[in-house]
Amino acid sequence: LQLIGVAVIPLLTVYLMGILTSVHRSAGTIGLLVGMICGLARFVDQLPFWHWQALPIWWTNKWWGYLWGMAATAVAMLITTLIRGRATADELRGFTWATSQSAPGPRQESLEITSLDTLQERLRLEEGGWLAESRERLLENRLIIEPQRRWVASPLLWTILVFGTIWVLNLVVFW
Repeated sequence: LQLIGVAVIPLLTVYLMGILTSVHRSAGTIGLLVGMICGLARFVDQLPFWHWQALPIWWTNKWWGYLWGMAATAVAMLITTLIRGRATADELRGFTWATSQSAPGPRQESLEITSLDTLQERLRLEEGGWLAESRERLLENRLIIEPQRRWVASPLLWTILVFGTIWVLNLVVFW
């Protein structure tokens, strides 16, 4: 349980901050490093070479450690974002909660095309080469499959499934 505070809690915080806010892209790496250092710093008390005064319980306790790990990671990400600037709307389109529900942008418009001929023509105009051919093949398959499976692309569905699975694993299976 104490190791969860070293890697899992900072990673969870990076995911949540990335989904719910418009932090700079590099803030994730910096936040993860700071959160992991914070988690490791809580183990200093247990190392054999530590001969100084014991660290306070509010720092070394595993349950409080989760809070400190989340706070250190989030603060590091916010400071990085203040220094480097927020992520642009194009970088965030489809990656955050707010932008997954918004009006279709340049990347999403091509998925709404219902005619394969229109889609192929648009791809030829936008770009050429292997990338356009690969995208064209993927979108051909999507036009065939997509009408029956629109619910699969719902971010809310996948959020509920992920958190539900985590809940069941933590509180039922592993408890």
